[in-house]
Amino acid sequence: MSANLPRPPGLGEVKFEVQSEDDRTGVYVIHGEDHTIGNLLEKVLIKMKGVEFANYEMPHPLEYKIVLRIHTDGSITPREALSRALDEILKMIEEFRSEFTKELKRLGKEIEE
Repeated sequence: MSANLPRPPGLGEVKFEVQSEDDRTGVYVIHGEDHTIGNLLEKVLIKMKGVEFANYEMPHPLEYKIVLRIHTDGSITPREALSRALDEILKMIEEFRSEFTKELKRLGKEIEE
């Protein structure tokens, strides 16, 4: 499958910035992203053991950056929670890709790899 999809206008190189961070609370700015990854990160983080609170905001609709806030119970750091959430999202994507590819093959469709 080809992953050369065009990025929407305004989305450029992804950059990660630590706005503030301690053992239990982290505020991170992810430049070059929007609601797509923000919502997904929030949903995965909220379900994670050790995370008490997670949310994101996109400060301005024409500015492609999100601000992600994570608060943990202290059993993991916010950065560990973020890393685990990203790993979980990658697993979800791979599972989706695998199932989608299987279904296309079952239907006799060609697949670009």
